[in-house]
Amino acid sequence: MQPAIDDEAAPYIVGPWLIATAIDLVIQGVLLAQFIKYFTTFSGDPRVLRVYVAILLCLTCLKSAQAIAGTWYQLVVYSGDLPVVLEQYFGGGWLLGSAPSVVEILALYAQSYFCYRLYIISRNVLLVAAVSGIFVAALVINSIAASYILNEGYRHMKEIKYWCSVFLPVMLVGYALMTCSTAYYLLKSKREALPSSAGFFKALLVLTFQTAAPATICALVNLIITLTFPAHPYDFAPALAASTPNLLLPNMYTFSVMWTLNARTQLRTTLSTEVSGGVTVGG
Repeated sequence: MQPAIDDEAAPYIVGPWLIATAIDLVIQGVLLAQFIKYFTTFSGDPRVLRVYVAILLCLTCLKSAQAIAGTWYQLVVYSGDLPVVLEQYFGGGWLLGSAPSVVEILALYAQSYFCYRLYIISRNVLLVAAVSGIFVAALVINSIAASYILNEGYRHMKEIKYWCSVFLPVMLVGYALMTCSTAYYLLKSKREALPSSAGFFKALLVLTFQTAAPATICALVNLIITLTFPAHPYDFAPALAASTPNLLLPNMYTFSVMWTLNARTQLRTTLSTEVSGGVTVGG
């Protein structure tokens, strides 16, 4: 039997969302700096890419606004009254129910850039289709979890935990396949390229794993919390604890996209230095 909801339940009810919102806003500040750098540095990029980044900016702002709205409802509208917060907010509804969908749509949108990059590098349609199919499957699985959240929320914690435990491995498999495939084709290009370009491909390969690390670590933390959270008197505690890394996961994907795009300045400098025999072109 679940114990009565009192002040001791605060870390398990409002705590995870509050922590996620605070971290989200910090990361959003970093992302805004990345977006500003992109639009001021790469004004010559194709219009379709600039539109893609502009939409990505709008989606990240929408997600942060949703996180703030959730915190506002919990702490202001419901005045931090824990039983009311649990019943009225985590009991279902459009604001809570839409959170997983917004998170996954933003993640899928960010992943589309890496799938496009994989196609440019590999020209392997079947491989890109397989990776994209895994990410779409993850969206479908997450939508099933969202349907339980939308309808009576925390009362379906067992079902939500089950579908999240399926969603996260699928997401990790897709991201691992995409990262390893990209690395493979970069290594293949490096072997076929001129020796003078070896440093450029090495830097690009390192960047591939560096940009994959934030989202991968976040997803692993989410999976670990979901699968290993100890037995707790509050049956909703495990799922709500996992909501913190889950809400931050698309931020990590967005960070990876913008890191990759903005790193082109450094990569071009590396390539120019090698081609010019150690003297940076223009310097």
